[in-house]
Amino acid sequence: MRAPRVALAAAWCLLWAAAVWLIANDSLHDLESLGVPVMAQRFADVYPVTGASVALERGLDPLADNPGDPWGRALNYPRIWLLPALLGVGPQHSDSFAIALLVVFAASLLLLLPLATTPARSATLALCLFSPVTWLAIERANSDMLVFALLAASAWALAHRPRTSAALVGTAAVLKLYPIFALGGLLGLPRRTALWLVGSIGVAFLGYLLWIRADLAAIQANSLAWNRISYGITQLPDAVSANTGWPRQPLLVAAFVAIAITLIAGLCVRRRWTLPTESGPTLHAFRIGAGVFVGTFCLGSNFDYRLLCLLPVVPQLVDWCATTRGRVRLAVGAQAALIPLLLWSMTWRKHLAATIGSETPGLMLDEVLTWLLVFGLLATLVLSLPAWLLPRWSATPSNAADGAATA
Repeated sequence: MRAPRVALAAAWCLLWAAAVWLIANDSLHDLESLGVPVMAQRFADVYPVTGASVALERGLDPLADNPGDPWGRALNYPRIWLLPALLGVGPQHSDSFAIALLVVFAASLLLLLPLATTPARSATLALCLFSPVTWLAIERANSDMLVFALLAASAWALAHRPRTSAALVGTAAVLKLYPIFALGGLLGLPRRTALWLVGSIGVAFLGYLLWIRADLAAIQANSLAWNRISYGITQLPDAVSANTGWPRQPLLVAAFVAIAITLIAGLCVRRRWTLPTESGPTLHAFRIGAGVFVGTFCLGSNFDYRLLCLLPVVPQLVDWCATTRGRVRLAVGAQAALIPLLLWSMTWRKHLAATIGSETPGLMLDEVLTWLLVFGLLATLVLSLPAWLLPRWSATPSNAADGAATA
């Protein structure tokens, strides 16, 4: 197992050597060659947070009016993100704030090393590590890097420190709300522990939502969307509606129905068969990452840096490619291939658009691939549910093993 981890560590060193060079030489605009849309000012996504101090000094609400941001963007985070401004962090500290986020993100990527136990795992993770999604997060210094760090630490701690793991998920959910979908990762714990932790974090989160309910509409309204670098369940209905004139609402309902059918079909299959699972860091990381991806997809439009949650998903899919056969192996293998394709979407769409003179085919293909991955990961999550969740449906261990071998 040492050689694959050394190889991934070398890839990590190369990534951050390149990042430091680009930042030090003010050359982040070179990332446009990968299809990354670079902002005129680097680390653009820290300014709504650091600029909030200007609004507070003027007696303004940063969620409504945020003149400290160079683009005038209102804060679209919960008010806990006003804490830096209250501690004296202002626009003049933006670079330092961004560097701190990058350091935390860099350290959290090292938590992937224990998952790189085979050459296939290591190679796929390295390919994903260098993707435009990673560079987009670095170039914008987006706060989702901090969320990734908290969830990666949660997956790492889950096996031996479940309470710490749950607290990390809860902290991430307080910061950005959507990480609550990572609670699915706790389902791999023993039944009583899982129910207690998921229940307590879930109830606390509902209380938090009630506490900030007056801000939720503003947070949603302030959250921008751009289909070129976004994913979500609203993307395809919006595109179809815009190009055909069909009403949007029935298309959106059809999208949710498709998700529901996939979920029900997965549960029906789970009555008779389950994926081979061995509780451990790889499976925990898969459930956390896949849960966040499917959950955020169903919420609506999300910028692509949230696709970082797919990095912890890769090792378990690679494992299932080696331990399953037939159609099951084909299905999980397709998912393992779709993840790098989506993470590198900005690059291949850029070259496709340059070749055919239009961005539309590339965007539509990206949508198709995203939907395929959502269907696949949702079904895979259901088929890997622990037996205690479905006591009357779950197969016996021997049946599960037979199904894995003959599927």
